[in-house]
Amino acid sequence: QNLGEAEFIVALFMYMRLCGIPAAKISILSTYNGQKSLIRDVIRQRCAWNPLFGEPSKVTTVDRFQGQQNDFVLVSLVRTQHVGHIRDVRRLIVTVSRARYGLYVFGRFSIFENCFELAPVFSRFAKRPRQLSLELQELSPTSERTCGEASSAATLVTDLHHMWALLQERMKAQFQAAASVVASGSAAA
Repeated sequence: QNLGEAEFIVALFMYMRLCGIPAAKISILSTYNGQKSLIRDVIRQRCAWNPLFGEPSKVTTVDRFQGQQNDFVLVSLVRTQHVGHIRDVRRLIVTVSRARYGLYVFGRFSIFENCFELAPVFSRFAKRPRQLSLELQELSPTSERTCGEASSAATLVTDLHHMWALLQERMKAQFQAAASVVASGSAAA
C-alpha cells in the first residue's frame, strides 16, 4: 500500500469534481486489493460524506474492471520496488485502455519502463508528460485538447502538498462564489 499515492489520487478526484465532472464519469483502479481498500478508506474519510464530491463510479482492481470503461480513469500502480503481477502485459493493456477521455496513471515509472514485457506500453508513456498539469481556470471539460498538450497557463503539480493546496484554493473560490450568490439573492429579497 502507498498512502501518498492514494491521497494524491483522491485529491485529483476531488479536484475533478470541483471542475464539474460528474462522479459517475470517474473510476479509480488499482493493481492490488490492498491499495484499492486504502483508496476507499481515503475517499470515505475525505469526501464520500460530502455531496459536493461523493464517491467515484467505481473504486476497484484492474482485474475486476475488465470489459468496462469510463470517461476518466485514475490508476494506482502502487509498486515501489518490483514490477509485480502487472508484468503481465494483458493486465496492463486492460489498465490503459479503459478511459474514453482522460487516463491518469500514478506510480514510479522508473520501475516499469525497464521491464522487457512492458516496454511497448511504457515507451508510449515516455512520450507523455509525467507530471500532473492542471488548467486552473478550466471548469467541466469544454474544449478539446490533444493528448499531452498543455496551455501556457497550465500549472504543474509538484507534489501531494501542492495538489492539496490547489484543491483548497479551488474549494475556497467555489464557496466564496456560492456565498456571494446567496448574499446577492438575500439583498434582492
